[in-house]
Amino acid sequence: MYVATQSGVLIVFNHLLESVNQLAISNVSLRGIAINHTDHQIYVASSDKHVYIINPIHLSVRSQIQVAQHSIFSLAYSAESKRLYIGSRDARLYVYQMLEKPELIKTIDAHLFTINDMLIDPSKQILISASRDKTIRIWDLQSFELLKVIDQKYEAHRNSVNKLLYLGQSNLLISASDDRSVMGWKLHSINTKYDTNG
Repeated sequence: MYVATQSGVLIVFNHLLESVNQLAISNVSLRGIAINHTDHQIYVASSDKHVYIINPIHLSVRSQIQVAQHSIFSLAYSAESKRLYIGSRDARLYVYQMLEKPELIKTIDAHLFTINDMLIDPSKQILISASRDKTIRIWDLQSFELLKVIDQKYEAHRNSVNKLLYLGQSNLLISASDDRSVMGWKLHSINTKYDTNG
């Protein structure tokens, strides 16, 4: 297990949750992690506007991508297309083709404020993003078309949406917010909602 810390250090934990290694990457906060199992790479988002490409075997920085003019908050990786989706504080979604030299192939004005979290459902070919603008947005993974906005029209969150979790077998998307609520959404019928206040 890999943990990105506010102190700019990536910490590795074993199955007993014991810290076994660490790598100082930046002098500012690390914000997110995505793992490329096929090519044995870890992508780490940082507040210093970079995504660091980590070699997990030697736990070393292999290279880096300077992405935006603002902090990078979230990452999602598609193994099928070999694309890295990067969510920034500038509310943009940056899409990189992860070749030998990463290539920016698309920039999308995706939200109104920071993109806090993203995840991919490869079976449905969708990318889901959560933002400080109080919305969850669902995108076509290949065309980048915006398919759905989950907002107040669906009695959604009243504050920043910070975290997403997808339970694929149940078709259930879970979202957590600064409004102190956790909500669940059936993706095949977005009007079916389960809400647990916390």
